[in-house]
Amino acid sequence: MDSIGKHSKSIITANIEVFLNHCMRFYDRQFITRENVNKDVF
Repeated sequence: MDSIGKHSKSIITANIEVFLNHCMRFYDRQFITRENVNKDVF
């Protein structure tokens, strides 16, 4: 653990969190578009 360093560990975790937030945003947007398209069809 000393070789990584406490600051590097926090940077890595922050980057993973940002990546997962982007994934959740992309996932949610997929359903928003589908929902609007389905309402127009029906």
